[in-house]
Amino acid sequence: DSIDLSDVSGRLVQRQNFNRDATTVDFANSSGTAQAQGLSASTAFQFGHDTASDQRRSNIIRHLIEYDQWGFEAKKQYVIDLFNTPGADPEGNFGESYERDARGLPIATWYLGPDGERQTQKSGIASVRRDYDSHGRLTSLIYLDETDCLIPHADGFASIGLIYDVNGNLVELSYSDVKGHSIQSKKGFAVEARRYDPRGNVLQRDYLDAAREPAINREGFARSVSEFDDNGKLARRVYYGVDGQAVLHNDGNAGFTLTYDQRGKLRGQGYFGVDGKPILNNNGLARYEPVYDIRGNLTR
Repeated sequence: DSIDLSDVSGRLVQRQNFNRDATTVDFANSSGTAQAQGLSASTAFQFGHDTASDQRRSNIIRHLIEYDQWGFEAKKQYVIDLFNTPGADPEGNFGESYERDARGLPIATWYLGPDGERQTQKSGIASVRRDYDSHGRLTSLIYLDETDCLIPHADGFASIGLIYDVNGNLVELSYSDVKGHSIQSKKGFAVEARRYDPRGNVLQRDYLDAAREPAINREGFARSVSEFDDNGKLARRVYYGVDGQAVLHNDGNAGFTLTYDQRGKLRGQGYFGVDGKPILNNNGLARYEPVYDIRGNLTR
C-alpha cells in the first residue's frame, strides 16, 4: 500500500510505501526511487515547529514502526538506508515513542537515541505532553525536561494553548513561558487569531504580541486576508502591517492571486506589490503558469 503527497498544483512530492503489516514505511519520489524524507521527521512539533521556514535536511528514507496491543503506533525509529542503519532528524532524534489515552490519542511523546531508548534532546527537551477536549481536539501542548519540568522550546515558548469555535475551527493559538505567562515567541508573535467563513476557510489571520496588540511575524506581516472562489479554493491573499496597510511578505510580494481550470487544477498564480500591481517575487517570478497533459499530470 502507498500514500501519495502532492502540492497545490497536483505534482507528486512524495510517495510513502508501506509493507504488508505496516511496520515499515519507505519514502520515494515520483519515479519510485528512495528519497530522504526531508524536513524534521518529528510529529511532536505540529504547532510548535515551523517547518516552512526550516530548511535543514534529513537523510531518513524509512520508518520502522511498532504497535501496541490495540493497534496504535507506539514506537517509530528512523533509518537512513535499506540496511536499517539508525538515522537522526535535524533535531537529533532517532525516533519517537508514545503514550496514548483510551481514544488512541498521543498524550506523551518521548525522543529516542540510536539504540532505540529514550534520550533528551540537545535543547534539554525530553518529552512533549498534550491535552485534548471531549471532541479529541488538541487544547494544549507543553515541553518538559527529563525531570518533567517545563522547558522552553527553541522558539522561546514552553507551552501552546489552542481554542476552537463551536464548529471546531481553531480560532486562537497562544504561546506561554514556563510560568504560564503570555510570551512573544521568536516567531514574532504571542497569539495567532483566525476568522473563518461558513465553509471553514480561514479568511483572516491576525498576529498579536503579549499585550494583544498587532505584531509583525517573522514572515514580515501582522495580518493576512484571504478570499476563496465558489468551489472553496484559495483565490487571493493580501498581507498587512501593524498599521493596516499592505506590506511586503519576506518572499517579496504583498499578495498573490490564484486561478484554476474546470478540473480544479491550478492554472496560474500571480504576485503583486503594495500598490496592487504585478511584482517580481524573490524568485524572480511575477506569474507562474503550470502545464498539464491530457491526464491532468503536471508537465511543466
